[in-house]
Amino acid sequence: RLSPLLTDQYQFSMVYTYFKSNRHMEPAVFEMFFRSNPFKGSYAIFAGLGRLLDFLVDFHFTDEEIAYLKKTMPYAHDDFFVYLRTLNYEQLTIRAPEEGRVVFGGEPVISVEGPLGMCQLIETTLLVLVNYATLVTTNACRMRVAAEPGFTEQKIKDIHNVPDTVKKLLNDHILMEFGLRRAQGPNGGMSASNYAIMGGFNATSNVLAAMDLGIKPIGTMAHAFILSHTERLEDYINVYPDYPEPQLKNHNFKKFANLVLKWQEKLFSCLDLASSSHMQTHIENQFPLFSCYRGNEQELTAFAVFAFTQPTNFVALIDTYDTLNSGMANFLIVSCALMEYGIQPAGVRLDSGDLCYLSKECRNMLNRLDLVFVNHYEQLTPNVEKIQYDGQIKNAKIVASNDITEEVLVQLHKDGAAIDTYGIGTHLVTCKVQPALGGVYKLVQVNGQPRMKMTEEISKATLPGAKDVFRLYLSNNEPYVDLICQRDQEKIEAGKIYTCVHPTDELKRVQVKPARVVKLHQTWLENGVVTYNHVVKDGKVQLIHPEVGAVRQFVLEQVYMLRDDHKRYLNPTPYKVSLSEKMSHLVKEMAIECRNVPLIE
Repeated sequence: RLSPLLTDQYQFSMVYTYFKSNRHMEPAVFEMFFRSNPFKGSYAIFAGLGRLLDFLVDFHFTDEEIAYLKKTMPYAHDDFFVYLRTLNYEQLTIRAPEEGRVVFGGEPVISVEGPLGMCQLIETTLLVLVNYATLVTTNACRMRVAAEPGFTEQKIKDIHNVPDTVKKLLNDHILMEFGLRRAQGPNGGMSASNYAIMGGFNATSNVLAAMDLGIKPIGTMAHAFILSHTERLEDYINVYPDYPEPQLKNHNFKKFANLVLKWQEKLFSCLDLASSSHMQTHIENQFPLFSCYRGNEQELTAFAVFAFTQPTNFVALIDTYDTLNSGMANFLIVSCALMEYGIQPAGVRLDSGDLCYLSKECRNMLNRLDLVFVNHYEQLTPNVEKIQYDGQIKNAKIVASNDITEEVLVQLHKDGAAIDTYGIGTHLVTCKVQPALGGVYKLVQVNGQPRMKMTEEISKATLPGAKDVFRLYLSNNEPYVDLICQRDQEKIEAGKIYTCVHPTDELKRVQVKPARVVKLHQTWLENGVVTYNHVVKDGKVQLIHPEVGAVRQFVLEQVYMLRDDHKRYLNPTPYKVSLSEKMSHLVKEMAIECRNVPLIE
């Protein structure tokens, strides 16, 4: 349960004054929106709806909370606290897009309608539940777009098969969320993991979040694991526990380790350190493939132990000592041993250095060994049960981590990096480029009267009155404009022509004949009626949230259909958010009313 005390003190101060002024039950409409799209982009992904509704349907004050408020508000009359006990979701109407809907700056995202006091009291909690969720989900989505050029470089979009296209793009490059240790506390870490998946990531290393989401957590190994091994493999064989490993034909570690050592000899012509700083292909014969072994023997031990205990999860961290000469060499050795058991080596992880260069070199080494195995694998493994070589080495994945940002993803793609999977933490969960969304919650109507906030900056003026937002699509299924209209006063339909007016410059307008129209706001709560998917147990409403993978699919299908220039990393074309003619007229009328015309004498 999220306590209603998770708010700012001035909310209680204002509500108390409303109450004593007998205004707390006046019908009001508040709207949550943000003025500018995050990360200098042209769109955002709305998230946090499920947790907001969870908070609202369980909204109540406990005896302990009321007792605390009485201490902090000693001036308040007892009837005020009686009033607080009556507050619940049945007094509210909540309208918002579905979780994961693409939204834009300057348009209402959430509409809250109900008694003035209740609407005011939930402001801060609503913002804290939606702002960070929307920010992280948007950040994750932008990283997905940056990592997968198919979202921005489709010359012709397959508008008839978008779901399958998106599923393919989702798995072309794997994104893993690694941010728990860098998140702003446990709650921030849990939220970030959830919304990262929602925004387009494939998996998370956060075990608790993965359990909550019903998915499998992912992970590789840390440098500490490798550094903890201090013996050569030949010596470690004698101290490792003797037990059979079912995944390796019930062989013990000694047998597996000897197989590793055999492949070390096969792949390398000598086992002493040579003066050359780089591996060189041994030209004369196919094997040994490399002229000399320059790897760290303790690292080889660590890799062998890990592969023995987790054969199908062998992703080696290869930069502890020397990425190419040691880490990659030891990975190839252990991988060849695994392949004799018919097991696919999972891959390697790069965590430092020039990721683009190193990934290409790693891929070249994998391909070089693959080329030999394609032609000679059976001859190289004469004493092994016949296992068909089917590109297992070539299929090993290259994982990259190390403070990866959206900008780095864009550059790695431009430079042709050979990276299959990205592990991203700090810059994802902290949203380092823009740590806050800037969502606000403003009163737009009270007692049926539109209200408008005027400021010295015209960009910060609010749009008056309760509103509907319609998304107008063209015949190619691309969204073209979001049209803001007065609530229930305008019906927007496909096939008709509508004039769309710029929010701050009424001379800028465009006429649009949409092929399809979507009303963005759905009603989730309405005067005690819950339309969100739910069950009732013991008289309590329990919401049933959509599976996170389904929301992710919904997010990416929308983003795929956005025009490519809206998704550019640098200087994207702004998406049109416009007013209907009636709405524009109301804004102009209210603006004139709000300003006194100065008299100059």
